[in-house]
Amino acid sequence: MEPDNPLLDDFVLSLARRSPARVCFVPTASGDFAAYITRFYRAFSRKCLATDLTLFSAGSLPRQPAHTADLPAFLGEQDVIYVGGGSTANLRALWRAHGIDRMLRDAWSAGAVLCGVSAGMLCWFQSSITDSFGGPAPLHDGLAFLEGSACPHYDGEAWRRPTYHRLVASGELPGGYAADDGAALHFTGTSLVGVVSSRPEASAYRVTLHDGQLVEERLPTRFLGAIARRATAAELPLLPAVEAAADERFAAMGYAPLPPPGSSETLAAALFVLVAGEPPVGFARVEVVDGIAHLEQLSVHPVHQGRGFGAALLEGAFQEAQRLGYSEMTLVTFADVPWNAPFYARHGFRELDVLTLGLEALRAKERSLGLDAMGRRVVMKRTTP
Repeated sequence: MEPDNPLLDDFVLSLARRSPARVCFVPTASGDFAAYITRFYRAFSRKCLATDLTLFSAGSLPRQPAHTADLPAFLGEQDVIYVGGGSTANLRALWRAHGIDRMLRDAWSAGAVLCGVSAGMLCWFQSSITDSFGGPAPLHDGLAFLEGSACPHYDGEAWRRPTYHRLVASGELPGGYAADDGAALHFTGTSLVGVVSSRPEASAYRVTLHDGQLVEERLPTRFLGAIARRATAAELPLLPAVEAAADERFAAMGYAPLPPPGSSETLAAALFVLVAGEPPVGFARVEVVDGIAHLEQLSVHPVHQGRGFGAALLEGAFQEAQRLGYSEMTLVTFADVPWNAPFYARHGFRELDVLTLGLEALRAKERSLGLDAMGRRVVMKRTTP
C-alpha cells in the first residue's frame, strides 16, 4: 500500500490462485487502526474482493468476523492474506490467543498467499528485529513458517542496518534476510525464489555469520516498474500528445485552460528528456535555470497513471541530473493538486521561499499565462543529501 505506487500490490495479486482474488487485510499489529483499514480498501477494493479481519470491537468498527469460532472458515475462503504493520509482539500474542497462527498455516498449506509489510513481513519468520518494546530488540518465537530472522526498513530507518548486523554477529539473532523499503522477498513454500521491488534502487539482502565474520550479500532484484531512459529523437514527436492527455485530468478539476504542450522542437532543446514505456506513456523534461537542473514538465498518460511511472521518471530525472553534475533540482507546481506538490514532497522536494532571478522570471511568465488564477503555485527544490 505504498502511496502512488501499486507495483508490489499488483505483484501480490498476480500470485493469487484465482481472479478476482479474495484478499483479507489483517491490521492486528496496528490495533485494528481504522485509518489503516481505509487505506487498504482504497488500494485494493477496485482490484479484488477485499475484506478485513479485526479482533478489537470499537463502537464504530465491530470486529469481523464477530466470533473467534468463525475465523477458520473465514480465513479458509481467502486467496491472499495481507498483514499490516505495527507491533509484531502484540500481533504474535493476540494471534496465538485466538488460534490464528494455526489457521494461517492451514490457509498457507491450502494455497493462500501470505504477505505483509513491516510487522507483516516479520511475523512469518522464526526471529526478527523489532521496536515493539520501545527500542531496537531481538524478537524470538515468531510463527517460524520461514527459518532464520528478518529485518524490514533496511534503508528507511537509520538504526536498522547496524543493529541487525550487531545482533546477527553476536548470535542474538540467527542469520536471515533484510529488505529495503519497497523491496519484497518472494518465497514459494519455504524456498526463496526471487526479490522484487517497487523502486529501482530498492533491494534485499542475505545477512549471515561465516567463520565469525558477518557477511551481507545483496540479492538480485527485479524492478517491477518502468525504467526511465533517455528519449530517442523518434520518440520526441509522440510526447506532446502524452502531455495533452495528462492535462485533461487537470481540466476535469477546473484547472483550465493550461498552456499548450511543448513542441518536439522545445523538447529537443532541453537539457534532457526521459521517457518510460515503449511507446512512451510518460516523460520528464529537464531544463537548466540559474545553473540548477529544473524539472519543467512531468506527464504520464492518464490510462497509465497509478502504476509507478511518475515516480520512476521523477527519480530517474533526479539521478540523471546528478550524473551530469547537478546536485539540486527545482520545479514549479500546483500546491493543492494531490499528484503535484504532495507527490513531489514525498520524493524529497521542499517549498522554496526565496527565489533566484530565473525562477522569479518563470513565475512571472506563469502569472501572465493565467496559471495563478487556477490555483496556488509553489516553487520546490530537492537537494542531494
